[in-house]
Amino acid sequence: MIIKKEKIINILLCDDDPVDRKLIRAYVSKLTQYNFEFTEAGEEEEIIIALERGGFDLILLDIQMPGRTGLEWLAELSKRKIAPVIILTGHGSEMIAVDAMKNGAADYLPKSELNFENLNRTVNNALEKWALLKKLEEYQIKLEYLARTDELTGLMNRRSLMERLVEEISRATRYNHPLSVLIMDIDCFKKINDVYGHLEGDKVIEDTSKMILESIRNIDFSGRYGGDEFVIILPETSLNEARKIGERIRSKIAHSVVFRDGDIPIKYTVSIGGVQLSDVYHLSSDELLKKADDALYQAKHKGGNLICC
Repeated sequence: MIIKKEKIINILLCDDDPVDRKLIRAYVSKLTQYNFEFTEAGEEEEIIIALERGGFDLILLDIQMPGRTGLEWLAELSKRKIAPVIILTGHGSEMIAVDAMKNGAADYLPKSELNFENLNRTVNNALEKWALLKKLEEYQIKLEYLARTDELTGLMNRRSLMERLVEEISRATRYNHPLSVLIMDIDCFKKINDVYGHLEGDKVIEDTSKMILESIRNIDFSGRYGGDEFVIILPETSLNEARKIGERIRSKIAHSVVFRDGDIPIKYTVSIGGVQLSDVYHLSSDELLKKADDALYQAKHKGGNLICC
């Protein structure tokens, strides 16, 4: 029966004994579930060069290496999260095994126990642990993203937005730099929901968020504050500059059309209020937003589709 090998596994084999390297390669090459490619390194400089080149899926590391010890290399490799590391030793030692696992080794194998079965088990365990670790890291990143992101728009959610605003207020105050904030909501949004339905209302919110992102700079932060309300944090920005950015957003939305079911147009406008921190120092994030919200109320009171700063 022909066994189909799944993928190429690039192995960095760090051992200063060429006889041991040859033996390890011979055993590893018998493992049928993978194709293996080896890079051998017996000296410290060779390891450094190999790691700079990168691209390894597994590292086999002898505990006794010239220059830095295997455990010293292990500490660095674990910190850099390059690949799973299997520690190899000349003689079995429970203390070395414990130290190796504490320092991030995926597994441990004495050379005195080196045979096809043990190596097969150790390599597979190391690769499986590494794959699981990567999945957990990806899952954690996803959870953190979801915890900080508004599900409908992909913008920062209220919690993340408020944290960022606190940070930017602190930074602007410390360095005496300008900071402006815009707060915006969709004019007559309830009417849009009543006439076209909540699904179309959601589409209007989504399109609004896209137009905000298209209109602000890379240094700016935007988020959904709640419902149809958005907040834009503008670091290093005077109130006059903030007014120009807000006007760009207002005009873009006023001249846009959202199509319902692909053919029924929905035109809408937004109102925006703005404030600059330098004019109201010592205010908290909540107080600063209250000032911006007061300006938003003025824009609404004057008929909407307007920016007041």
